[in-house]
Amino acid sequence: MTRQGTMSSRRCPEHDYSSPGTYHLELPLREGSAPLVRRIKGRDVATEEGRIVLRELGESLHRQGRHVRLDALELQPLMLVLVVSVLSRPNLLRRMLLLMDEWLYRRRMALIPLFVGHVKMNSARRINMARAHGGGSYWREGYRDRVVYDAAEVAVLVARVGLALGELLYRGG
Repeated sequence: MTRQGTMSSRRCPEHDYSSPGTYHLELPLREGSAPLVRRIKGRDVATEEGRIVLRELGESLHRQGRHVRLDALELQPLMLVLVVSVLSRPNLLRRMLLLMDEWLYRRRMALIPLFVGHVKMNSARRINMARAHGGGSYWREGYRDRVVYDAAEVAVLVARVGLALGELLYRGG
């Protein structure tokens, strides 16, 4: 995110990525990775890899408990687009890490990077297991993010991104 709030693959050092708010995230696949969806007879259908990513996304949301909410998602052939909201901070972890140095606190309390890392790491591991080969990165390094401050913009973004999920689930499979 840049200081102007536009999409960027670089973290803004002044922003606390655990602060409550809405985040628009784009997680691109590495070149040569199998796509997340395929168009079949005019409809987008999740591939095996896409279904694995959705399962791991659900698992990551479950692990975050009441702190992170998924507002919308879109599976594109070569990218996962998410709109997530941080609702609260995990207080116990916050108190423990405050006892450590400030750099470690800022690094470990960044819920958005932890959430994205969990989704990417676990889905890549499961995809590699399903393909029966031992390695290779599925995701491109890093991701793009931005914080969405305007409630009206959040509503438009959720409607636009969420529409694609409805098409995939209810019409595409």
